[in-house]
Amino acid sequence: MGSSSGSANGTGFGISFGTTWTDEHCKRLKMSRELWNKGMKAASLAMDCMDEAARMALEMTGTKCPQSMTVEERRIAFGPQASAVGAAPSPAATTAMFVSPPPPLPEMGARTAVVDMQPSAQYSK
Repeated sequence: MGSSSGSANGTGFGISFGTTWTDEHCKRLKMSRELWNKGMKAASLAMDCMDEAARMALEMTGTKCPQSMTVEERRIAFGPQASAVGAAPSPAATTAMFVSPPPPLPEMGARTAVVDMQPSAQYSK
């Protein structure tokens, strides 16, 4: 998520180049922030712990990374949704199971509407 460019010019001649790149650290920080804002604190901390410096800082201050916790520790620290084991299904997944399919579209037959594409008299000058 960055770019570099350069150019050189002379009389009657010029050359330029450019490139872009993706910063994995920046992507990880943005993903962690979004997960935290969505209430997924265990997932956010797990993303932060992928960086060795952040992992050491968290563990120095007494915060364990979710990757190093047991299932029971994750449930106690972050609630039942922090671990797939014993977690209740999310409301979206439950609702999706009971949604009926949409009604079929009407068949296109001999009866089709004809749309007049001519401008009406009130709009013409």
